[in-house]
Amino acid sequence: MDAQLLGYISKHPGVGGGELADAEQMSAPSMSAHLKRLEAAGWIGREPPRADDRRRVGLRVTAAGEAALLAIRRQRNEWLAARLAALTAKERRALAAAGGPLRRLAGDRW
Repeated sequence: MDAQLLGYISKHPGVGGGELADAEQMSAPSMSAHLKRLEAAGWIGREPPRADDRRRVGLRVTAAGEAALLAIRRQRNEWLAARLAALTAKERRALAAAGGPLRRLAGDRW
């Protein structure tokens, strides 16, 4: 979940907690708990309120958060590469053929 949230905030700097909860199909209280945890870890920060809406506080990924996201992605990629290497050539071709439909299913989340 950390990588997913950090990745979204990194792609959408200034996103608000409510918008992020909607994008991740999560309740506002659950999202708030995740954001508090990420902020306590030093991985995200809050931007000053906007002049047009003082209640809205945007989120940004900190340098520590970018480093954590990179480490999470590297670990995930190494895990996946090891599993792909264990597949037969026929199995890898089947996965490659499924790529297009999977991207359409995932829509903007990919």
